[in-house]
Amino acid sequence: MDCHPEKLLVVRRGALGDLILTLPFLRVLKQLHPRADLEVLGPFHLWSVIAGGSGWVRRIHDLEAFNLSALYVCGGQIPPAVREFFAAFDGIYYIGTDPEGVIRSQLSRHGLSDVKFISPFPPPGGSVRVSDHLIDQLGDHGFSPATLRPVIFPGEASLLLGGRVLKDLELPVGHPLLAIHPGSGSPGKNWPRDHFGEIIRRCLQRKRATPLVFLGEAEAGEMTSWARHLSAGKFPLLCDLPLSLLASVLACCHLYLGNDSGVTHLAAALRVPTIALFGSTDPAVWGPRGERVVILSPPTPSGMGSGSAGLEVETVWRKVEEMLRGIVTGQVPGTGSD
Repeated sequence: MDCHPEKLLVVRRGALGDLILTLPFLRVLKQLHPRADLEVLGPFHLWSVIAGGSGWVRRIHDLEAFNLSALYVCGGQIPPAVREFFAAFDGIYYIGTDPEGVIRSQLSRHGLSDVKFISPFPPPGGSVRVSDHLIDQLGDHGFSPATLRPVIFPGEASLLLGGRVLKDLELPVGHPLLAIHPGSGSPGKNWPRDHFGEIIRRCLQRKRATPLVFLGEAEAGEMTSWARHLSAGKFPLLCDLPLSLLASVLACCHLYLGNDSGVTHLAAALRVPTIALFGSTDPAVWGPRGERVVILSPPTPSGMGSGSAGLEVETVWRKVEEMLRGIVTGQVPGTGSD
């Protein structure tokens, strides 16, 4: 790869949390090559929100606009337009798996051999954070991983939009806003919904905070019915918000509570004080990182599939109260999660 590249491309597909954990990689890559234009190829609706205002990424290309199916088939013919697109870059970083070497072979076969493959996942059984694992593959970069936290920069227009949405909800004045996302991409990661319900009830009864519950497509069905029944007009229930709008509203909240999910990573990257509940996945590998991030797990491993069910309501409520007090006094406690 050129020592002084002018154009670099990072190919990265995946879910919301996967892409947010890639942000430190982009930052280090840009700092290693400050004069290069850094571009990204991936899901545009996700990348445009989480990296559009980073200042590191010059352009985002929508993966769906390219026919890359031939990359994954031995002997497949990559369309000329795709070959020309890749050939325009001095270096390409492909973050993804290629266990059979098909993608590497196809790229090389079409004259695109200057591609560095980045393993997306650390070796099993270890405790290396995903974002650190990605950065380590760039070689000697001289940056402390703990200082390279994923950060999303909401613009002024985004904050104004979030503020307007909250104003239209006519929320009680003077109470901190507690954003709650009780779902995730896997039911096994979820804290029991009745536990979330108890946190919501305590916030309302003791007037500690105004809850805002966010639900997405993954929470359709029983959880949505449960949330609507629990809400009964007592607190806002925001369903299926576009990611850009979700980020705008989250950025205006005072505290966030949620499971191991992409939305939790989003809140932490927006620098919203965050309480992340983990159980079936290792937070040392998959947890969000931030100065105002607190990760809570059961005292003993709950095992795959049981999620964070062993995490008691009192433990979570004490941390919610502690962080709410810090918000009121201007001293938000946190662990500075690494």
